[in-house]
Amino acid sequence: MNFFALQDKARKQTRFLVFLFVLAVLAIGLTVNLIFFISISAQSSQSMTLSEWLAQPYWLYISGATLGLIFGASLWRSWQLQATPNAIAKMVNATPVSLSTKDRQERVLVNVVEEMSIASGMPIPKIFIMREESGINAFVAGLEPSQVSLVVTQGLLETLNRQELQGVIAHEYSHVFHGDMRINVRLIGVLAGILIIGQLGGLLLRSGGYRGRSISRSSNNKSSGNAGAVMLIGIGLFAVGYIGLFFGRLIKAAISRQREFLADASAVQYTRDKDGIASALNQIANHQGHSQLDTEKAEEMSHLCFAESIKQSFTSMLATHPPIADRIKAINPGFNRFQKSQISANADNKNFTQQSTSNVEQDIIGSQFSQSSEAKPSLGETVSVKSDSIISHIGEVSSQQVISAQMLLASIPAELKALAHAEQSSKDCYQLVFSLLKANQNNQTKINISNNPLIEKISLLSFKQQHCLLDICLAKIEQLRTTDNKKFVASLAKLVSTDNSISLTEFMIYASAVKRALPSVKSKSTINRFTGIKNEMILFFNLLYQQSQLTQQEKQKQFDRQLKSFGIGLKNNASYLLSDKNLNAETLNIKTLSVALTKIARLNPLLKGDFFASCIEIIDNDGEITQDEYELLRILGEYLDSPLPLSV
Repeated sequence: MNFFALQDKARKQTRFLVFLFVLAVLAIGLTVNLIFFISISAQSSQSMTLSEWLAQPYWLYISGATLGLIFGASLWRSWQLQATPNAIAKMVNATPVSLSTKDRQERVLVNVVEEMSIASGMPIPKIFIMREESGINAFVAGLEPSQVSLVVTQGLLETLNRQELQGVIAHEYSHVFHGDMRINVRLIGVLAGILIIGQLGGLLLRSGGYRGRSISRSSNNKSSGNAGAVMLIGIGLFAVGYIGLFFGRLIKAAISRQREFLADASAVQYTRDKDGIASALNQIANHQGHSQLDTEKAEEMSHLCFAESIKQSFTSMLATHPPIADRIKAINPGFNRFQKSQISANADNKNFTQQSTSNVEQDIIGSQFSQSSEAKPSLGETVSVKSDSIISHIGEVSSQQVISAQMLLASIPAELKALAHAEQSSKDCYQLVFSLLKANQNNQTKINISNNPLIEKISLLSFKQQHCLLDICLAKIEQLRTTDNKKFVASLAKLVSTDNSISLTEFMIYASAVKRALPSVKSKSTINRFTGIKNEMILFFNLLYQQSQLTQQEKQKQFDRQLKSFGIGLKNNASYLLSDKNLNAETLNIKTLSVALTKIARLNPLLKGDFFASCIEIIDNDGEITQDEYELLRILGEYLDSPLPLSV
């Protein structure tokens, strides 16, 4: 099953989540009504039958208030998670990690994350650490692959070696590719409503107890009876909280347990190393704090984590994760726990001892390639890519691609990487993106390249290396989120327009910068028909056809066929394809194109796959896709939340 099908399946599974939520709400509503009926009947001088209770409007008021409270709490929590950047990381008091960190353990973490992102084509996520947590755990949170927050505990950072860390990170990336991350975040909002009744019961219980003690000092029997009713209702609602907790864990278990097995298996596929993740799981089993978290949000976010974040008070059937022994057995039946743990620890200590303390920018594995590949970076690759295999590789990554990403990172001069990580200020990042854009402008000449040493250095790199630099740089710019980012994007738009034309390379660099540099805009509804993006699709296809070597007649024929396949008819044989002489900065405005691509990104996953396939067909006009063209497709994939791996 391909990436787009998996994403679509994950979105449809949200409907199953809603079904389970409705069942839980009905059960809670009935229970709350029963509690009020029993409590009021117990305090009444005359016994009340159930039919008499139903004849009164009380049950309607109670049901309406219960439903309103549950849905209101769910909607409010969901809005909080969607409207606040890095909401879940902030919820657990995690602190951000700088991409230019000099801390040894954090440096290894950043390098592993960068390697996995570059290998898979996913934008580098924001990285956070839960400093106060000694348990071994991690999770990813976000609604789209371009909005990911990766959070790890301090215990994980201090306990796992690089091999084990890589297995855990690969596991978390799998949750992104399979669409699990989106469901898990939605689940937090849904469960907030189910648990709110129990929280209200606890509040009533505390206030009722206080009133009961106050009234006991008086002789008012009526007030005493009311206090007793409040106490009974509070106790009942508090008990309902456990019903909500039961349903919450039931829903989590129904959704997440099998997905953990799949993520473990995918981690092995990505790294080609079943010992790494098995050893990480074994570390959890033998660790004093295991994977449990001390934060009060541990229950709320238990289904997000790499391993169980709470002690199981219910049956293990309601656990959000399979038993660790079962997970190890599933991925590596012959894993020798004690021996493997010792070997990994010894090898890791040896590597750290041999590492040069003066070269903190490279970690253990990255340094293996620095001598051989940095001196002679690969230039102007002409390797062709088969277009029919591209779609099937979206959302995938292999161990070879991870190694290639390590080599690619090591091949980039340290000076340029330092600018990309912006060790000094955001201006370094801005300067590098401007230089990347200038190095790829159509009107760039050898004379003005030589007048700028930075542009000259960038022009010596392959586009793959330039893309890698852009990924790191934009991740840092997004992390900074300064007020200068808007000015930076405006300056980029002005720079693109200086030569009165827009190349695909220029536009994709600009579009990526816009998406990463500016604050996230609240997601709008999914578009389920191509007719909903007709004008935007026509505009972007015109930009793609501008790069094509086909004749105008061949372009027109292919263009019309594509529109027809999307269900977009031509009115009065009108042509939507602009001629070469009309392709300029006025007809293809950089800002209009960016807005168009943002709207196209809202297509549902299956339609997005068809659109992406058409883009590939246009670029593949001469029967082959060069490495540079493939890198442009990778940038497009990042923008459309459809990550393409480093190679296919």
